[in-house]
Amino acid sequence: MILSITVTPIMFLFALIALIASILVAWTYTKPGKKWLANL
Repeated sequence: MILSITVTPIMFLFALIALIASILVAWTYTKPGKKWLANL
């Protein structure tokens, strides 16, 4: 019971970070993303 309570939020947070990171990486491969990356 304690294990499921402690693991679940961490896994959810990791999944959320992985999702945001993958969207960010995919967005940088697009033309607006490259232009934004050059201006950063």
